[in-house]
Amino acid sequence: QVILKRLRVCVDADAAVGTELAFTRLVKDLPSTLYRRQLQRRRLTEQFYITFADSCDVSLSSSRKLIKNFIVYGLLGLLEQSEWEHVVHPQLWHYLWMFKFGRVEDTVIMTLLVEQVNTYARELGQPTISSQAINALYSHFPKPAYYNSGDGLATAGVPLERSLKLAGVDRLHERWLIVPITLPVVLVDTALQPISDHCNIVFVFDSGSSCVVDFWVINGESNTTACKLALYNALFHPTAPKWPLRGIPERIVFPKSFANDPALHKAATYLMAEIDQINNIETELKARKVILTLLRDIQSRYAPPLISTRRRGQKQRHTVAEVEHDIRTWLYDRSFAEHRVKLAPPSLRHHGVVLPGFDTPAAGWLLPTIGSTRTIRDGIELGKLVYINPEAGIEPGIDVQVRAPPTRLGRTQGVFIEYTSELLWYLALEARGEEN
Repeated sequence: QVILKRLRVCVDADAAVGTELAFTRLVKDLPSTLYRRQLQRRRLTEQFYITFADSCDVSLSSSRKLIKNFIVYGLLGLLEQSEWEHVVHPQLWHYLWMFKFGRVEDTVIMTLLVEQVNTYARELGQPTISSQAINALYSHFPKPAYYNSGDGLATAGVPLERSLKLAGVDRLHERWLIVPITLPVVLVDTALQPISDHCNIVFVFDSGSSCVVDFWVINGESNTTACKLALYNALFHPTAPKWPLRGIPERIVFPKSFANDPALHKAATYLMAEIDQINNIETELKARKVILTLLRDIQSRYAPPLISTRRRGQKQRHTVAEVEHDIRTWLYDRSFAEHRVKLAPPSLRHHGVVLPGFDTPAAGWLLPTIGSTRTIRDGIELGKLVYINPEAGIEPGIDVQVRAPPTRLGRTQGVFIEYTSELLWYLALEARGEEN
């Protein structure tokens, strides 16, 4: 209603002052069209701004800003930008913000983004959003320079946007490689009791920079769940908020044995990423000597010491947390010691992530199922904790599967429930008196 009122005021002011704006084009055309760019260079009469300010009861400076945003973005520009977040569903807001922060410049195909956002909107029971509004929302998010790469030697020779091309070098986050390896380490629990005679790790490598994006340590065999958690870590960095490489891959290369999980493909759809399956990851790595050298160096760090030419000593004994901390510290010192990194915005740090979209199915389908429960009104109870989403309209008494991050990623601020076989709802931890 505010937009309609201000649009009518614009039309009346244009008729009174004789500005001769093409309102049909301003209402329908996408941002960045030729007409909009030409109009941005044109100086409108002062009386137009004064008339608009008087009729809409806003200050003259606000009048200038609203008219400018209307010319740049379209109808959404007739609202203050601080109000834009309340125009769409919170998860759609985070979803668009995720792509702005996660993808490097000029790699988002806007027509595909509009289609995917509106598919998600329909799943949420929300009205679809015009392509003009989606373009405007996506464009208006401010993104810190070097947010996806940090600034340093590790990414100096890697293209950081689509328009930059180097022969034989993938641009940053163009391809991620999922690489499982085994370390000769005896894993123990906190009481130092053995839980596994070896340690498996799933690494996520950025193909262009040959750097580790993140990894997941497993106290069992490598499996699809571990690969999905490695990918979740690489996207949101809940345990490494200062890790320089942040983003969303355009393609993900998986070993074929781990790539057939339906939940993985659902997550990839929401990430607008393609999955490539290969029979043997070692074949992919043969031409990547930097990655092979790094992996061999990691394995040599944990190799049992030589006692003689034919004998080795006992395997090292570590907890999962010790292995993770040691490898992360070693990787950072090796690859990013002189790197400069931008902190995530406070609103993301509050949730313990560096990328928006943590409350969308792009994240939820990567998390393991921790069990089933029965819904209450607007949410679920897990032990003494209550997780709710008042906007979801969740009915009580429905059996649902629960997906959540593992406990070693910190206290769970939210969980997902499979409300239907295709729909995930994010539920936030309800703040209660003493727990607040």
